[in-house]
Amino acid sequence: MEKSKNQLQANGKLRMITLKEINQHNTKTSMWTVLNGEVYDLTTYLGSHPGGREKLMMGAGRDCTSLFSN
Repeated sequence: MEKSKNQLQANGKLRMITLKEINQHNTKTSMWTVLNGEVYDLTTYLGSHPGGREKLMMGAGRDCTSLFSN
């Protein structure tokens, strides 16, 4: 399985995250995204994002760098 350069910090340690794993976190109960090669768990921000849940969900389970840059 090919690894991405994405990393997630867990228990104070970085671990490599595959794009396949990121793709699995694409719901309102578990929403991860990648921005500039960094993995972010945005689940807790879905209800409070100024642009609304829909904006955050556009990057759910994928790399949102191009969305963020526009």
